[in-house]
Amino acid sequence: MSEHYTDSHLVQRGSSVDLIERCAAFIRQCGDFEGILEYDEDEESIAKLHDLTKAAMKIIAKECR
Repeated sequence: MSEHYTDSHLVQRGSSVDLIERCAAFIRQCGDFEGILEYDEDEESIAKLHDLTKAAMKIIAKECR
């Protein structure tokens, strides 16, 4: 299937698709960091990481509307 002529603008930096993809990648990486922080037993940092994950999920929800 060939790329539609309007598809390129959808993935430009700052587009909704770009923001969703970057937030999803961030959330996946947070899972790796959470495991490291759990090993270190750093509860405060884990809580901050959860807050950042929630913020990324809110951005995804906003951009999906």
